[in-house]
Formats: sequence, structure tokens, C-alpha cells
Amino acid sequence: MFKLVCAFILLSASLPTETSAPAETGATPQAETRELYERAARAIAAGRTERAQELLEVLTNEHAASPLAEIAVVHLAECYLLQGHPDRTLQLLEDWKVRLTESKTAEVLSPGIVVRLQELTYRALSELPADHTTACRQLEALYASIEEHREQAGARLACRVGLALARRHEDLQQFEEAAQWLERCQPDASADLAEAIRQDLEYRLPLAWASHALARDRPSESAAVLAEVNLERLAEPQQVPIRFALAHALLRSGSAEAAREQWTWLADYASTLNPVPDWAASVALRQAEMLLADKKVREAKTLLQRTKSEHPKFPKSYELDYLLARCAIADVEFEEAQDYLSTVIRSAAVRGTESLARASWMRGEVYFLQRELDQAISAYQEVIDMPQFPQWQARALLQAAKCYELQAQPAEALKLYERILSDFATSDVQPQAAERIAAMETTPIVR
Repeated sequence: MFKLVCAFILLSASLPTETSAPAETGATPQAETRELYERAARAIAAGRTERAQELLEVLTNEHAASPLAEIAVVHLAECYLLQGHPDRTLQLLEDWKVRLTESKTAEVLSPGIVVRLQELTYRALSELPADHTTACRQLEALYASIEEHREQAGARLACRVGLALARRHEDLQQFEEAAQWLERCQPDASADLAEAIRQDLEYRLPLAWASHALARDRPSESAAVLAEVNLERLAEPQQVPIRFALAHALLRSGSAEAAREQWTWLADYASTLNPVPDWAASVALRQAEMLLADKKVREAKTLLQRTKSEHPKFPKSYELDYLLARCAIADVEFEEAQDYLSTVIRSAAVRGTESLARASWMRGEVYFLQRELDQAISAYQEVIDMPQFPQWQARALLQAAKCYELQAQPAEALKLYERILSDFATSDVQPQAAERIAAMETTPIVR
């Protein structure tokens, strides 16, 4: 607002008279045009933005041929912004774009007007809730215009527009383009801003990119992005989320040993901190999973029990109990396994989640191993009644059908096998269901 008032006052004081106007303008502001302009300036100085806007609209509409109208357009655009109308600002500037670009008088009457137009366009685009794709196109056009007038505009505005483009591309999940714009802005940035850009390029943006790829089941892309991060340039606390994401990406892309290295670093770093951070429990959980995959049951059990003791408020303690149940099953301690699984199923944290379906299915498996078939069927039925988890439904149907076979109830078994074939076309247990149907047709049931 202060800049707008000053611009008005300075220009009003220096407006050329009809006899003193520069020869190259070919025209002089008429008295009425000048009066409108000066009244608008007084309205702005008095804080009456709406009145100034009305006067400037009259000037630009009814005296559009006047050179002074070109200057009035800039101030009118600023009034629109002050009134919270970035869309009207952009439309006004677009309508006058050709005239202002080709004008030979505007820069004479108001030196630096080109830069002010670019700044106004940037401010309007920043305030306009346009979709990101449209905004990127408009910002790129503005950046090109700034580059054409680099000597006048300077580096600061180019940097601001470039950073806005980086943010927009990131919002569009176009992370590579976002990184390119950040890199382009670095040479023009102040020391503090250049450091912030470096942090974005070396830490925040790769992490956002990798997390996005991982959430969309592209672990190889996630791992590749994070592999480019120079961890030695990051402080250890910053390395933690990077290494977490990298470990998950590596594990899901089949690089278990490389993932293990990341979990080991995280565990070692956590052990140096006092108090031990809460995230150390998540690290121990993942390490225990890998130990179980390697059939190192005793080591996994020891680690899980220690973690439960050291982190009694761990939000995912049910995951620790589930792995302890798996350890108990491996040790043929079925009652102990059932106790752990019951703890998981009773946990409020698993309600409505896949963890509940998984634990209920596993409880059915334990009953199956104990040949407590009625209880196994009941446990599997709990999973069958969870349609939001079709893969677990199909697995529960398969196991329940096997129970019916063992109970010499082939009709019930056949009904469940056929349901798998008809309702779960993409399930990985379909081939087994088809095999069991074929076997039932040729082989008598042996209990």
C-alpha cells in the first residue's frame, strides 16, 4: 500500500504539461485525464482504495487513448489486488499486455513499469487459487518475460517465480521438474535462501519424492531417488527419515541385505541417544521381521521382548505381539501363540485394519495345527466376514474348506472352494481351490 501511494504522489508531481511533454510521446495527457489521475492519487493517500479504483476504471475506460491510461492500468491492477481480486488483476494486465509491451511512453512516464507489471503478475498468480497445471504455464510465461528484461527485473524476482514454479510442480508430484527449478534458482538466491534451497534439494524434496513413489508401490524408484542422497552431507537426525524410507524401499524391491544395513545403522544410532527415541521400536520391529525371515527365531524373540519392555507405549505394540506369536508357532508353543494373537485382536488400534484380518486368520491357522477344527472354522469365519480385505477373505475360505474336508463335510468344503473361484478371480489361492475341487472328485475323504 505504501509503495502504491508513493508511486501515485511522485508521478502526479512529475506529470508533464501539454507544452513540456516529451516529443516522442506524440501526445499529452488531457486536463480531464490528469484530474482523474490526481483525484485517484488523493483517494489512495486517504486510504480510500475503492474510490481510487472507481476513478482509475473511468480513466482507463473513457480515456484509454491517453498515455496516462497506461500508467493508470498498473495502479488499477494494484487496487484490485488490495481488494482481494487477483483474477481481475490478471485479466486487466492480459487485456493491456500488447499495449503496455509496445508502449514508448509508459517507461518514460513511469520508469521501471515493466518490472512492476511482472511483480503484479507474480503476486496475482500467487494469490489466485488456480489449478497447478494452469499456474505452472502462467508462471513459466512470466519467468520467460523476466528473462527478457533481466537487466531491469534483476535476479530477485526471477528467483521468486522460479521457487513458485518448484512448489507448483511438487504439488503436482512432478518432482524432477521441481528439482530443476530449484537448481535454476540457486545462483540468484541470497545466502540464506540458497542454503534453504540446498536443504530442499538434498533432503526434503528427495524424501517427499521417495515417499510418494513408495506409497504408489514403486519401491525401485523410491530406492533410486534416495540412493542419490549424499548422507554424509546431512546431520544424523536428518539421516533418520531418509534411512527409514530407504530401508523400506530396498526391502520391498527385493534388496533385503541392503535394507538390513540401513536398519542396523538406525539401531546403532538410536543406542547412542539418551533417552532412546520412540522410533527405535519401529527399527527393532523391522529387524525382528528380518530375523524371522532368516529363521533366527530365538534372536527375534529376544529382541521383541526387550522392545516391549523398553517401549511399553509403542503405538504399534500389536505388531510386536503378532511377531511374538509367530515365534511361538515356530517353537510349537501354540497356547502362547494364541495368547499373543488374542492380545492383538483385542487391541483398539487394529479395529477395521488389515492387522485384525491377519491376526484372526493366523489364529485360525494355530487352531488348524492343533486340529481344533471347529474353533479354526470360527476364526476363519471372522475373516470371511471382512469384505474390505478380499485377499484375506479368500485365504480364510480356502482354510475353512480344508477344515470341512477333514471333518468329512465335502458339500460344505466344495461350496467354499467354488466361492473362491467365482468371487476372488485375482486371489493367489485360486489355483489351490481348483486343485482341491479336482482332488475331491477323484479321491475319497480321509479323516
